[in-house]
This record gives sequence, C-alpha cells and structure tokens, in this order.
Amino acid sequence: MLLPNKAERIKYGSATIVVYDFAEPTECIPMHNHLSDLETNHISIVVKGSFICKGSGWQMKVKAGDIVPFEPDQWHEFIAAEKDSKLINVITGPIGTPERELVTDQQG
Repeated sequence: MLLPNKAERIKYGSATIVVYDFAEPTECIPMHNHLSDLETNHISIVVKGSFICKGSGWQMKVKAGDIVPFEPDQWHEFIAAEKDSKLINVITGPIGTPERELVTDQQG
C-alpha cells in the first residue's frame, strides 16, 4: 500500500483541509475515521482522476467533480484508480486563521 505522492495540510481555525496528489494508481489514504463530534463536518472532493472509496460494508467509484460526505466517526479509505488523481479532504468547524504545513513531498 502506497501513500499519496504529496499531501499538504491547511489549518483554518478548527477547519482542516488536506490536498492529496496521487501519482500512481493504488496509492491510497488507508482506512480511517475522524472524531465522533457531531459539530464536525467532513467531505472529500475529487478534483482530478478517479478513486475507489470504501468503508465498512460499502464501496463506490468516484470521479472528478464528485463530493463524498461522511458521518461523524464513519470509517473510510480512498484508493487512486488512475494516474495523477487529486483529492481534497475538508473537515470543518468554526472559522479562524489559516495555517499551512507541507505534510509530504516525495518528489524532492
């Protein structure tokens, strides 16, 4: 299992945005969940390419332009289905000041 080629985390108050770049098919964000806080909203936006999105007892293929919402504490994973796919994860809460942090950059 390969992780995404590049990921950048952007903090904005209690909101977290992570932009993932997948160079090759089968790179993935492994199965995980987020806080079971009913005030937290979590969506994933497919920007480029396509993915297999899986959870406990379900699976679907998503493509550029699709938005996938998740319930609090819902397990899920994304597997790139084609080269050069891009995904944005948004986990929101109250708005604040943006902070940026490069999480991974395996190109350089």
